[in-house]
Amino acid sequence: MPWSKIKQLWEGEKVMKKLKFLDLSYSIELRSLDLGLTPNLERLDVGGCEKLVKLDMHGGCLKTLVFLNLNRCRRLKSISFIKQMESLEVLRTGRLYLREFHDYIFTGHSSLLELDLSLNYIEEIPSSIGNLEKLVSLDLKWCWELKSVPGSICRLQHLRTLNLGNSGIEELPEDLGQLECLENLYLSSTKVKHLPGSICMLKHLKTLDLSWCKLLVKLPEDVGQLESLEILHLLYCYELREIPKSICKLKCLKELSLFKCRGLEKLPDELGNLKCLQYLEVWGSGITQLPQSIYSVKGLKFERHRREEHLFSERFEI
Repeated sequence: MPWSKIKQLWEGEKVMKKLKFLDLSYSIELRSLDLGLTPNLERLDVGGCEKLVKLDMHGGCLKTLVFLNLNRCRRLKSISFIKQMESLEVLRTGRLYLREFHDYIFTGHSSLLELDLSLNYIEEIPSSIGNLEKLVSLDLKWCWELKSVPGSICRLQHLRTLNLGNSGIEELPEDLGQLECLENLYLSSTKVKHLPGSICMLKHLKTLDLSWCKLLVKLPEDVGQLESLEILHLLYCYELREIPKSICKLKCLKELSLFKCRGLEKLPDELGNLKCLQYLEVWGSGITQLPQSIYSVKGLKFERHRREEHLFSERFEI
């Protein structure tokens, strides 16, 4: 019953043993919900229920729930019931504007696969996050007060997506390269100046988003070791002065965006080795001439400005 105007779901003491899925997302008038009579509930979605103050889950579905969406439920007085959810696989607590997450979020949830903590006012993540050994996706975007993440995050051996975009992150753990399954790393609009050298060990990394990292000075020299990388976004990296020559070893690279990299004046001569490159964006950068080898890349598309027509060969596809 998403987008309903319901205020109270049910009355009476009837136990609903067969109820497994309950979707009340964006039911903006819902103020309280008692799930003590739903012993077999597996999925609960109350995302967007901005007037929800109380979620009573004593007994009931605490042992059976695998999916819980609390996104935008910013008036909830407590989410301490989470510590009793032993089977939880997906937990979404974005936009709750919480200032801290207690250890109970990260302990006793060995089955957790997806964790969304985005847009909260948290200043630190407990080191116990390293206990979420099955975690596949961790979303910390828009956590402006978060300056760093604990080194224990590097123990998440199954993590595939780490989103720190638009957070207050200033530095990354040195052992980030231990996240051997990581495929997507989002760091846009953060304050990072350098990336740890170990990041080059991420053999399965496909997407690296560093757009709007205005303080980023350089990339690791061995960035070419990211053999699976397909997307590299560096737009608005004003302080970036050089692209390592090893970037020419990224045989899978499809997108390279250098939009508004004003301090960047030159690209490596062997950029034409990027035979899979489909999209190149250099508009607004300091680049005045492209390497001749790039003209051999077939089917390459690019973004350009009229003032930069002289940079491109007619063999490029608009």
